[in-house]
Amino acid sequence: MAITLNGTSGITSSGTITSDGLTIDTNTLYVDDTNNRVGIGNIVPATALDVTGTITSDGLTVDGDVLITTNTDTNPFVISRQGSTNESLQINLDDGVVKFKSEQDEAGRYGGFTFIGRNSGTDANRLKIDHTSGDISFYEDTGTSQKFFWDSSAQSTTITAIDNVTTTYPLGIQNAAGSLTTGYGAYGIAMPAGSAYTMDINGDLIIDAGGNVGIGTTSPTQALEVAGNILINTSGNPYLAVKTSGAGNNPFIRIQADTNYWDLQSLFSNADDELDFRYNGSSKMIIDNSGNVGIGTPSPSYKLDVNGKVYGDSFTSDPIASWQITGSYAGTTQYVFTTKNDINALGYGNGMYRFVAFLDTYNAGASHYSVYMPYRPFYFYNVNSNATSLVEMGNSYGRPFMGHAPNTFTTPSLYVRHRSSTDSTYPGNHTFEWDMKTAFSNLSTSGGYQFIIYLYKIS
Repeated sequence: MAITLNGTSGITSSGTITSDGLTIDTNTLYVDDTNNRVGIGNIVPATALDVTGTITSDGLTVDGDVLITTNTDTNPFVISRQGSTNESLQINLDDGVVKFKSEQDEAGRYGGFTFIGRNSGTDANRLKIDHTSGDISFYEDTGTSQKFFWDSSAQSTTITAIDNVTTTYPLGIQNAAGSLTTGYGAYGIAMPAGSAYTMDINGDLIIDAGGNVGIGTTSPTQALEVAGNILINTSGNPYLAVKTSGAGNNPFIRIQADTNYWDLQSLFSNADDELDFRYNGSSKMIIDNSGNVGIGTPSPSYKLDVNGKVYGDSFTSDPIASWQITGSYAGTTQYVFTTKNDINALGYGNGMYRFVAFLDTYNAGASHYSVYMPYRPFYFYNVNSNATSLVEMGNSYGRPFMGHAPNTFTTPSLYVRHRSSTDSTYPGNHTFEWDMKTAFSNLSTSGGYQFIIYLYKIS
C-alpha cells in the first residue's frame, strides 16, 4: 500500500502506519521503498537522501563516511553562514585535530582561510590566506610566527630567519626585476632589483653586471679586485700564475702605492725573453733567459753587466785566466807566459786588469811557502805599437818582494813585465813575461813545487 498526500489535508494517527511508499505533495517528499531512498524536491532520488533545493540545519551528525556529489557547475557545494557581525565558518575533522577556518567580513571581503593543526592539545596555525590582502603565510611549529610569506601586493616571497630577524632574511625574492636577497644577519646575499649588481654578499663580495668580482670593494674595475690581503694557504707547492695566450705578449705583475709603482714584466716579445724590473714604466734591471743580469743596460753580455759605477765593501771574483809554470828555469832570465793577442782572445775587452802570482816553492829552490803577490793593475788596450818599452808591474820600488821568511833578498825577487820593442815579433803581439832572481827546479802541480800566475779583470 502506498500513501499519497496532496493539498492541505493531513493524516493523523495514534498507531503505526505501514506503507510501501510515501509521496507528499507530488515531489515535496518522496520515499522510494524499493531502493530505500528518500527524495526531497524530486521523486527520483539517486542516493539514500537526494535533495533538490537548499538545506537549512542547526547541525548535522553523520555516522560513517560522508560523500557529497553534484551534477552542476553553479555553486556546486555551498556552506554559508548568517548574521550581522563578522563570523567565520569552521570545519573540524577528527575531534579538532585538523581544522579549516574561513575568514570574511560584512564589507564584502571574503575568501581567506586558515588551516589549523593541533600540537600537544593546543591549536596552532599552519597555513593562512588573508581574505583582505591575499597574502599567504606558512607558520613554524608553534603556529605563532610566519616563516614563509608571500606578499601579494609587493609580489615577493620571504623566508624569515629562525630568530625572527625582520631586516635581513635568509631568503627574499622580490618583484618586477626579480631581485633576490638571502642570508642571515651580516652574512646576506642580495641580488637587488634594478641595481648594477648581479650579486652582493653584504658588500663584502660583489659580482657586478659585467661579471667583475669585488672582494672588499663595491666597484670592481677588473675581473677580480680585492681590497685587502690575499693568502694562498695549501699543502704541496702553491703558486700564483699569470698567463697570456699570445706568445708575443708581455704580462706583468704591478706593485703600486698611490701613483708610484713597480712592474715585474716579462718581455716575451724579445728574442731573449727577458724579465724586466720597471719603476714607473722605466726599466731598472733586466734578467735574460741565459741568466745574465743587466743594470742600466737592456742587453747584458755577462752574468752581471752594469752600466754605471759600482760600490761595495768587497768584491770576490774568479780569475779569467791562469798559467801553471812547470819545469826548471835559470835565474835572472825572462820567460814569456802570455801575449796581448792571447788576452784579447779571452773576450773581456779593454779595461783594467791585474796579475797575481802564487808561489809554493820551498822545494823548488826559492824557499817560499804559499805566498800570493798582487801586481799593479794595468789598462789593457788592444792596439799595435812598435814603441820600445819595458813596463814592470810592481810596487813603488818597481817589483814586489816575495815577502816570506827565510827570504833574504834585498832586491825584488820576481818580475812580471810587459814588453814591446822594434823587434819584428813584438809590434803585432806584445808579450808578458816573468823573471825570477834565483833559479827554479822541477816546478810541478804538487806542493813545494808550484808557481801559478793568475789574471783578473777588475773594471
